[in-house]
Amino acid sequence: MICKAHENGVRVVARPPKNMPLSGDKSVRAAWIAKVVDLVKENFVDGITFDYESPIPPFSPKAQYYVDIVNETNQALKAINKGYQVSVCAAWSPGTPSGIDGRAYDYLGLAEASDFLYVMQYDVRSQIFDQCVASANCPI
Repeated sequence: MICKAHENGVRVVARPPKNMPLSGDKSVRAAWIAKVVDLVKENFVDGITFDYESPIPPFSPKAQYYVDIVNETNQALKAINKGYQVSVCAAWSPGTPSGIDGRAYDYLGLAEASDFLYVMQYDVRSQIFDQCVASANCPI
């Protein structure tokens, strides 16, 4: 299937391995990134898409660790093949200082660390824990 996609000019990206370490320990991140590189090479895909959606509280160092691991993964892949891509999915709105659904991510840093930043702008709202509002993320 991947070969057929490539024959038709379609790029195929995978999701990274589970248990992404949002850690300040560079050796922990490097071990996980090595798994990402192996996954990309062994499966003949064109890169990966980070779709991390867990809460990160405001001012948590984990926001920077997320940017770091995206940046370091991108650098590791580009060192092998400049055509590899790294993309990041982003919430439909930066929201309040605590972010949408508690995700106070550094979206500018993630955009700069990746090749593409995808805004998850669907026809239904994301997890709304404090209110029950049926509507679209981006209504007419």
